[in-house]
This record gives sequence, structure tokens and C-alpha cells, in this order.
Amino acid sequence: MFGFQPHSSYYYHDLVRVQNNVSDTIYVWYTLDGGMAELYDAGIMQLSAEDPSGEMWAQHAEIPIESGQRSGAISFYFHIPPQQKLMEFSGHINFHARVGVGEPKPMPPTGSSHGITVFTGLLLLAAGLWLVKGLRIRPI
Repeated sequence: MFGFQPHSSYYYHDLVRVQNNVSDTIYVWYTLDGGMAELYDAGIMQLSAEDPSGEMWAQHAEIPIESGQRSGAISFYFHIPPQQKLMEFSGHINFHARVGVGEPKPMPPTGSSHGITVFTGLLLLAAGLWLVKGLRIRPI
């Protein structure tokens, strides 16, 4: 991985929050593809949605956000194993949301008439590229 050192950990706290601007409760989840999915599957990259349990937020697991509210801090963790070779990764982190109850329906990254795509991943792709390249995001 380019920019991250083997046998190290990187934590990006409160990188993203999701705001619910509709009149109903929404249920938010995320999907990964490409190199981001590989990092997740290998246990190198994880997301956390701030909640009382403090547990990692599993891919496809939904978090409810009430009308007019926003999610807790969504943080990113990268744990680089000692044996990790330097390489470049690319991929997308897509956040999705739906209104209503029941099982989530699969949605393409651009959304559909059955739900709302909160983020198409463009913002997070840029942030992910900055993270993978080892650049730092500084608040203004």
C-alpha cells in the first residue's frame, strides 16, 4: 500500500456524518468495491459509526437516522500488518439510504426510485485516495 507503513495503524476520527433531511427515518448502510473491498475483507480497513456499543460498522449493516438528525461520527481505521507489501489500491466506499422498514433492497451506486443515495462515493473516493496516498486532511 502506498503511503501507509507496514506494522502501523491509522485512525481518521469523525471523517463523515450523514444528515437526514427527509420527514421519515432513514436507514443508512455502505458498500465497498475494488481495492476498498479487498482491504475490508483482509481486515485492514474498517469503519465505525459512533454508537453506545463502540463496535465496528459492518458492511451492509444498517444504522437508523431519525428525521432531522444526523449520524454519529463515522470513522475510518486502517491496520497495516507487518508483512504488507507496498502497493496502490483504488475503489469506492458508497453510502446508501432508504426510507421505511424491512430488509434493504440492493441499489446501484447511482441510486434508484426505491431509495435515496446519500453519497455516491465521490466525496469518499477523494478522501479514500487521500488516505491511501498518505495525505492529510486539515480543517480550515
